[in-house]
Amino acid sequence: MTAAAPAHRRRVWSPQPIGLGGGRRPCASMSRHRPPDGAALISLTNAHESDPLTIRIDLRGATVTDVVGRVLTAPSLDAHNTPENPAAVAPRSLDDVRVVGGMLEATLPPASCSTVQVVLEA
Repeated sequence: MTAAAPAHRRRVWSPQPIGLGGGRRPCASMSRHRPPDGAALISLTNAHESDPLTIRIDLRGATVTDVVGRVLTAPSLDAHNTPENPAAVAPRSLDDVRVVGGMLEATLPPASCSTVQVVLEA
């Protein structure tokens, strides 16, 4: 059995204060994990309350055979699931994800957590 590559984490800091308290906070966060099956799992978070965020990740020579994204977000910051509406906040397809010129590009909705599976050629 081949050991998985270590996870990597990055944060992107907002140039201006966001959120409560007026301080600078990370507006995006990324972690990557590559299990032995060859697919890379990339978790992306956009913490900005109202602005979408386009992320570009250099894949550095990797040959990608498929990209699939899922996102967890809602139309309002106070959205929540209830017994009457159990799917108010539910994962859905992240359609704005692609590979262009060796770069993974994804546009993340505001206040969202996304996972992108990048299948690499063996």
